[in-house]
Amino acid sequence: MGTIRGDTGRLVLTTLLACALLTACGGGGKSKNAGTEPPPGITDPSGNQPPADGTDPGAGNPPGGTNPDDGQPPDVSDSFPIPIGKVGPIAKDNPRQQPFGCQTFKTALGQPLVDNHDGIGYPVTQEGGPPPANHGAIDPADIIGYSADCGAPTMVQYWYRSTEGGSLKPLPDPHQLPADLATVKIGGKEVNYIVRHELGTINRFIYAIFVLEPNPSKKPDKPNLSAWNGNLVYHFGGGVGVGFSQSNGFAISYVDRPDGRRLNVPLLERGYAVVSSTGTTTNTTYNLRLGGQTAQMVKKQFVTAYAKPRFTFGLGESGGAIQQLIYEQNIPDLLDGLMAIENYTDMITQINPVGDCELLEYYFDVVDAKVNGSGQMNPKWASWEGRRLISGVNGYDGAAADWDDGSGRPIGSQANPGSTECIEGWRGLTPLALNPNFVVGDTYEMMRQTQPEVFAQTRFSYFEDLKDIFGVDPMTGYARTTFDNVGVQYGLRALKHGKITVDEFLLLNAHVGGWKKPSAMVEEGYPFGPPSAGLDPWSARQATAADPRRAGRGGAAHGRRPGSDAGSLRGGSGVQRRH
Repeated sequence: MGTIRGDTGRLVLTTLLACALLTACGGGGKSKNAGTEPPPGITDPSGNQPPADGTDPGAGNPPGGTNPDDGQPPDVSDSFPIPIGKVGPIAKDNPRQQPFGCQTFKTALGQPLVDNHDGIGYPVTQEGGPPPANHGAIDPADIIGYSADCGAPTMVQYWYRSTEGGSLKPLPDPHQLPADLATVKIGGKEVNYIVRHELGTINRFIYAIFVLEPNPSKKPDKPNLSAWNGNLVYHFGGGVGVGFSQSNGFAISYVDRPDGRRLNVPLLERGYAVVSSTGTTTNTTYNLRLGGQTAQMVKKQFVTAYAKPRFTFGLGESGGAIQQLIYEQNIPDLLDGLMAIENYTDMITQINPVGDCELLEYYFDVVDAKVNGSGQMNPKWASWEGRRLISGVNGYDGAAADWDDGSGRPIGSQANPGSTECIEGWRGLTPLALNPNFVVGDTYEMMRQTQPEVFAQTRFSYFEDLKDIFGVDPMTGYARTTFDNVGVQYGLRALKHGKITVDEFLLLNAHVGGWKKPSAMVEEGYPFGPPSAGLDPWSARQATAADPRRAGRGGAAHGRRPGSDAGSLRGGSGVQRRH
């Protein structure tokens, strides 16, 4: 499962099983953090080393990358602990995106505080109050100001386990215990099942701290930690988000109540403290420089307001796993143990199938029949196992299809009933990650209603969200992108193993095409746009192969005619991505 390297080594949990975390942490080993003071300021996620993208951290956004800084972390040493009733700090080099969709009103924090009267951000009608009944119909006379940074005062609330049904219920007065209060055994002792829930904003995002407090302190800023086992779990969230928001979709479930995520309750019942932030949930943003910085700030709040944990464990799946790996590399003092579930390496690597899959599916479903001379799709591509030879991901005839059009096959597919991981795992991510004209989510709908002009002018994509890291294409003003399939020889391994013919290989690579520049992309078709926009589950209108007469221009075949690369195949040379 894992080892402790020497008396001061790091506990690295490579297991994917949550039970590894749920056992008590004994022994005499100490982590790097044990017995030491937290760093005086928030360290940039890259430490003192330049980021892997070759740029310097900074909030600026010149055409070639980010503005250099002096390499020093922002000084927020005087900002922690955050007193109850005060707003948490924002790091100096936070990109401070605008627009930025506030979501505090989805929690007990209510509407954010007014921070400007210039019409920038969320229209506030009542600080700390409930949201308007309809964000699209706010009376301008009711607006008292605007919130660009979505800050809200830190608060503490309590929850208790009820003996009637076993659910967690709000505890309005922690010193007036209800008759249905359950108990839980901690360290062999039965204690009141009361959970302290600290909620506030740090670095513009919503954070939460959960810990059992069987006998709540009369001073909320001095928590009673008698039931705490001395260890902290940082719960990171997954999903795919494109930024410009404080929280999106299920990210709010990590902070709004103790049982919002299924693993929180068993952790709390074993004495762990749990912290989370909407800014460390990738369904909000995949800016891991910003996420790592936010994680450090949230942990610092725990260290200064509660106590120094003996060990800090990371927990999370998918994007939550990616964060643990990246932060362990870039911020080695943040976590002592990792529980990376449904693990991926990094988002840049995952952009490859996001870009490859729909190009290949569109070729199989539509383009091949137009260019192979028969007027019909190659029977090999009617089989999901045949497509698997090229895509490199699992695909089976007869497999259940989430995007089933009623025929047992994905919408728009010309293949046999069945499906592929390209569709089940990646469909929908192409418009979300690549197309700056497409965005989906409750946060963005609210933004569309409250700031329609700003919303219409904003470009939403994975790359636009990380513009402060990738920089800007000076020719278009759009964020630089990383996906490029020029020179990729799709199906090379299948060709070398005799699974496809030379003609099939050359035809595929001559016509699979590539993706247009973001500046040339347009609104999506159905099912990502309205039915009136026309069926286009492949986002083919964003691809150079959408018109077979253009296929191959800027794509894998680099505009060459079938047969022109035959000589190079004998040596097996050329770029091959995953297949």
